[in-house]
Amino acid sequence: MPAVHIPNASFAVTGGCGFIGANVVQQLLDQGASRVLVLDSLKAGRRERLPQDARIVFVETTLGEAPVEKLTELLHGVDGVFHLAAEKHRPSLDSPRELVLTNVLGTRDVIEAGKKAGIRKLVFSSSLYAYGRMSGPPMVETEPCHPHTLYGTTKLAGENLVEAAYRAGTFAAVSLRYFFVYGPRQYVGTGYKSVVVANFERMRRNEPPLVHGDGEQALDYSHVDDIAHATLLAMSREVNGKVLNVGSGRALSVNELTEAMMTAAGVRFEPVFDEADGTAGSCRVANTGHAESLLGFRSHVPLEDGLRSTWEWIRSQPL
Repeated sequence: MPAVHIPNASFAVTGGCGFIGANVVQQLLDQGASRVLVLDSLKAGRRERLPQDARIVFVETTLGEAPVEKLTELLHGVDGVFHLAAEKHRPSLDSPRELVLTNVLGTRDVIEAGKKAGIRKLVFSSSLYAYGRMSGPPMVETEPCHPHTLYGTTKLAGENLVEAAYRAGTFAAVSLRYFFVYGPRQYVGTGYKSVVVANFERMRRNEPPLVHGDGEQALDYSHVDDIAHATLLAMSREVNGKVLNVGSGRALSVNELTEAMMTAAGVRFEPVFDEADGTAGSCRVANTGHAESLLGFRSHVPLEDGLRSTWEWIRSQPL
């Protein structure tokens, strides 16, 4: 099953109005895609994230509820599907049924519709939450997964559905486990809950950043431009049947992140240390060796540049 090259090809992006999805759409257009079908429920996505471009076709739909026949009709003529639509971890804590409906049944429906429509390849966005562990060495794709959240369980189920379709010869496919993503156009309360956005907004209000616990919990942060780039590489490279981590490979403590954010914003505060939460003592970082060797992907946006662009975007938003 050959890779799908971007120029002059047609793509669908589920969740294309989301934080990462909209960046995937933009990069597809920049690389010469002939048509981009955007499917989004607009529950968390925002239409204004999409550029004004005649090649974009937008359809509002909710996966898991839309009939497979409708999805099949929409996907006719599409070469590749980027399946990014999902109920995210924190926003879905109060709606577990919707989480399963969208993330599992919705993924099954996309696979079935893609098969009937004759797509060539599917790139599935999974998550570090599929691993389940909160500490230890960098996470590697070959280790056993034991997710301890419903969100992580649904993402692992999605990976298994995608792999089963690939093994059955339905279409080429690859799953990407995203780690922590930041950048402009990420909003509080939608998609990934970001300490970057929350603390930049505090700084904008002349309030000190808030740190839970001792701030030594470490995470793997990548700029959204890098994440979108890796996602397009997965479509255009022959990495079928794989699960690949997408991250920076660098463990960054919240204290280090907070210091870098204040430098980017040109402000100085004494952080407020709050009670520890469930991330206390954690270290979640990607082993990126497979992404480097198979995709040729490495994060390129320096942290200081990425944080500066994020700060400038937040400053430009209405109060």
